[in-house]
Amino acid sequence: MYELTLKRRVAIFFGVLFLLLPLGCGGLYIALDSVVLYFSFPPAFVFSSFTIYGFTIFLMVIPLAFLSFFPVFFGRLASLSIQKNISLFIFVCFFFFIMLQIVFKLYFESELEHKGYIACRGIPSGWMPGMATKYVTNEVLCSKKDP
Repeated sequence: MYELTLKRRVAIFFGVLFLLLPLGCGGLYIALDSVVLYFSFPPAFVFSSFTIYGFTIFLMVIPLAFLSFFPVFFGRLASLSIQKNISLFIFVCFFFFIMLQIVFKLYFESELEHKGYIACRGIPSGWMPGMATKYVTNEVLCSKKDP
């Protein structure tokens, strides 16, 4: 094991502060914003079930940030039992959100069908094939620019 000098501890602290925390909070914000948009049922929107992974990012990055506080404040790594528990938590969260993504996609697409939405043909602007679908209430809105 290498020595945790003050320089390394400060670098870890700033890495967590400016990399991990913004990624986790940003992923959570984007996921919440997208889900709120979806359930407001606007006349035209682009739906991607992958937005659920924003919650996953938050729940995976925050424990990693927690693990980095041991070297920063105590000058040593977290114990193996803490590392194992956090690894298990991250693993369970990842598979839970894979299942949640599938359930959310099935539920939301049936809800859209029930409300009379139409899936547009083609790939929404700015998206890769298979990643998103544009839904509209009127066929004319399919040809208009994506929101």
